Amino acid sequence: MNPNLLKTFVAVARSGSITRAADRLNVTQPTVTGHIQSLEAQFEAPLLERGARGVTLTDAGEELLRDVAGHLEAAEGAFERLRSRSTAIKGTVRFGGPAEFIGEKLPPVFAALARAGLDLRITLGGRERISAAFQGNLIDLGITASEPQSPALGFAPVFQERLILVASPAVARVTERQGITKDTFPDLDFVAYDKALPLVRTYGIAVFGVSIENRAVVAAPSLTLVRDVVAAGMGVSVLPSYLCQPALASGALVQIHKPARVPINELFLVWRKEALRQPRIALARDRFVGALSEIDQL
Repeated sequence: MNPNLLKTFVAVARSGSITRAADRLNVTQPTVTGHIQSLEAQFEAPLLERGARGVTLTDAGEELLRDVAGHLEAAEGAFERLRSRSTAIKGTVRFGGPAEFIGEKLPPVFAALARAGLDLRITLGGRERISAAFQGNLIDLGITASEPQSPALGFAPVFQERLILVASPAVARVTERQGITKDTFPDLDFVAYDKALPLVRTYGIAVFGVSIENRAVVAAPSLTLVRDVVAAGMGVSVLPSYLCQPALASGALVQIHKPARVPINELFLVWRKEALRQPRIALARDRFVGALSEIDQL
């Protein structure tokens, strides 16, 4: 379970308000609401009762608060103790992950680790390259889009990418006339970072229950390049929403399909268990977990 969902729940429970919890966590109110809804879906029970004066806990919510609040406080305390000792920790941390997510979300964490005296070596790549880097003992920590299967690796879910289907305005007008359905979706001209269409497949299965068999009309090893190719008028693509916000705001891209439930691509922080014996790796792992729990998921 994503730890930032629980952190959001505790903040709402203690403040009695979605608005106050959002202010305390420095995220948007829709993000807080989304976290609570995700938890309620996972527990299959309402956790909060909404009222004109705020929110109160249901019986299930009271039980969850008792179970998790102390553990979260203990984890935050451990993080603070590690941070207080960080000036005495030196050495190199080898980190890997997808370029777009790292570039959009992680620079503040890298800056904090560098200020703490650590040297950083960053490997960029998708799932296969990062998996190979772990196998070759080339990185200590990384971000991947799948749970590792090796018993030598530990992991924690840290981020949920919201996937959206986008096109240029010109292409959007064509798809609007045709309509996007279970039958028409597989025949769209897809642009993707891999010819196997991983994000497109995730979207197709989650939204339409169909597996995509065709290949990308354009395959480019960069999600930002994919975004720009689509904005230039070539095909459609499924991309993380945070990569598309400026282009959507400017009108360069259009979200051409809005499902009732937005598909999610879950990202995991992965580490070599053996490497945690080194204080600098343990510090870096805890910094990443703490920082990623604070990141706005939109």
